[in-house]
Amino acid sequence: MKTLLIGINSKYIHPAIGVHQIYANAESEVSYYEFTIKDNNQTIIKSIQNTSFDILGFSVYIWNVEKVKELLKILGNTTYPIILGGPEAGYHTEQFENFNSVSYIIKGEGEISFNLLIAYLENKIDFSQLYNLIYRKDNRFFPTPTKVFPLDSIKHDYSLIGDFENKVSYIEASRGCFFNCAYCLASLEKPVRFFNIDLVKQDIFFLLQKRAKTIKFLDRSFNINEKYMLEILQFIKDNDNNYSTFQFEIVGDLLSERAISLINSMRKNYIRLEIGIQTTNEKTTAAILRKQNFEILKQNDRPDAVFCATDQLAFGCMLAFSEADIKIPDDIAIAGFDDADISNLCRPPLTTVEQPFYEIGRACVQMLSSLICGQYNPDIGRHMIIDHKLKFRASTVGSDGKT
Repeated sequence: MKTLLIGINSKYIHPAIGVHQIYANAESEVSYYEFTIKDNNQTIIKSIQNTSFDILGFSVYIWNVEKVKELLKILGNTTYPIILGGPEAGYHTEQFENFNSVSYIIKGEGEISFNLLIAYLENKIDFSQLYNLIYRKDNRFFPTPTKVFPLDSIKHDYSLIGDFENKVSYIEASRGCFFNCAYCLASLEKPVRFFNIDLVKQDIFFLLQKRAKTIKFLDRSFNINEKYMLEILQFIKDNDNNYSTFQFEIVGDLLSERAISLINSMRKNYIRLEIGIQTTNEKTTAAILRKQNFEILKQNDRPDAVFCATDQLAFGCMLAFSEADIKIPDDIAIAGFDDADISNLCRPPLTTVEQPFYEIGRACVQMLSSLICGQYNPDIGRHMIIDHKLKFRASTVGSDGKT
């Protein structure tokens, strides 16, 4: 049987890793297409209709769930079964009950469960051998038993990312989450399991050889196993290609002095860390079942500066720093992006980037005009750079007068 998988990414820079994993581990014939949420629905439908397959699959996440529903509605009642995977499908199955074409939903990681399902559909195994599935019967969904499979047989093929310069190279060393946060689907994945570290090193070395610009580990809490983390960090240090940047999600209050020292010994901009401080309010932390020792976080080495994607995020950081008695800019500098009206009124005034909205608008109109006149192909895309203005203010100026 031939399966066609559809991955719909939030942006071009984000590859469809879930689809790649099914493809890399498939024991049957599989092909796939990647799109973004900005692609026209009819473009996606046309690609599906022009492809020969027996089974259609969609990878469903929070950024594309509504678009997948739109596509399912357009496809209507199909003659072929449709399989869904991804957290927004596996943990919110009720939203797909009215789409009769959806026959199966894979819950959790899908490599082995997908292969078992295809084997069943090819009459190679019995239904009782299926796990981690939601199946349709009498127009209702029912679950099969759940099972946590070992990671030994899971393969990765990061060559599928293709554009290593412009796409984020997602890589994983473990699966599962250390936390039990009440608001997060990731916390439902238990227990934390680790891939063979030698295979992880091979994958890292491959991406370094490909000069991948950004290599981001998908692990929810990379440093919960310090020995494992330190060995990987040392390998990254020893094989630095003087170009790539690694990004990790870590548990800040578990970051040891040894790990900090190792990271500090590496090239500047080689390592980026996401600390993941959800709140500084202890009551909120308890309410959401989040484990966090903020006193230790305040004691650990902190960065010299924080650059926020928006001024609004910067205001939130400034409030958190104030509550933690962290002085801006003497203890830490902070900058935003947008030059919101209030950015010059907060204390201290916020360093920010002013966006040239007029120039951006004019460029958009020119592109739209070219599109209407048939002079621009939206499928090719266009990269434009428009000058922005950096506005230095007191949030990045220390007592010594230096920015």
